[in-house]
Amino acid sequence: MEPPSRQPEVHDPGFAGRPIRIGGTILGAHRHICAFFHSRDDEYRVLLPFIKDGFENGEKAVHIIDPGRRDDHVRWLRDAGINVAEAQQAGQLELRGWAEAHLRGGSFDKSRSWL
Repeated sequence: MEPPSRQPEVHDPGFAGRPIRIGGTILGAHRHICAFFHSRDDEYRVLLPFIKDGFENGEKAVHIIDPGRRDDHVRWLRDAGINVAEAQQAGQLELRGWAEAHLRGGSFDKSRSWL
């Protein structure tokens, strides 16, 4: 029996021909990511390199976060070397609370556009 073939690297023109990586894995053509973490430290250890790479390449980021953890999230970004204020002023970063995104109006509505 042959070993399973490796999924080929996918190069998205929106990413200047670079493969898209997260958590040590190269993403394929169908990109839906779901992750479960043991702790906040674990979450940021996995996500910050992905986030930082995006910022360094001029990509826009919309972070939907628990409003009660906003200050912590900003601190994690700053500690990773991301200038949060500059990124927000340039329109490269949007920080939204749950009520400003998928829970607008107090409930989730799958047919409502939230971005």
